[in-house]
Amino acid sequence: MAFASAAGGFRASVRVRRADASEQVDGKSVMQMLMLACTQDTEIEIVCDGADEQAAMDTLVKLVESRFEEE
Repeated sequence: MAFASAAGGFRASVRVRRADASEQVDGKSVMQMLMLACTQDTEIEIVCDGADEQAAMDTLVKLVESRFEEE
């Protein structure tokens, strides 16, 4: 999964949750990301914390906004 792979490249922790839920998952874990069951146009919140948190956030937001470069 592109998101988990990209998130795994950073030292910062990456947490993701659906906008309509309270449970957060580890953005570096493919299995946990799949458990979110996000479909196209699902709004998510990304939280990065750590030494390279801004670079992680910038990269992940760009990836999501580009629709995972699939279009």
